[in-house]
Amino acid sequence: MMETINLDVVIPSARPNVGKLNSIANLKVPNGIKVHFIFVIDKPDFSQVALETYFQSKEITIIRNGSNLGAHISRNKGFDAGSGEYVLFLDDDVEPPENLLETYSLAIKRDPNSPGFIGPI
Repeated sequence: MMETINLDVVIPSARPNVGKLNSIANLKVPNGIKVHFIFVIDKPDFSQVALETYFQSKEITIIRNGSNLGAHISRNKGFDAGSGEYVLFLDDDVEPPENLLETYSLAIKRDPNSPGFIGPI
């Protein structure tokens, strides 16, 4: 029996839309997986207070860049802020299927030593 999978989901966002971010934060989390969402807001004038209030009951970290750094640096900042064994990078404009986390957790369980997974698995 495999231990709990610790997964960080990193989402850089230059156009923070609470509705889209909420759809990501509300993905179905299967048994046996602990998910930590990390939103990296790459829009310096955006108030993260609204996001913090909205997501206060979830396992979410919100990082706001002091200047627009771009998606690649924001992803790296999110990665550095995480502590999971695995990381899933999503863009803020995706509409992920509800079973996305289940799909990735099954792939991890099948091949836990894989260096990575990409696309439909």
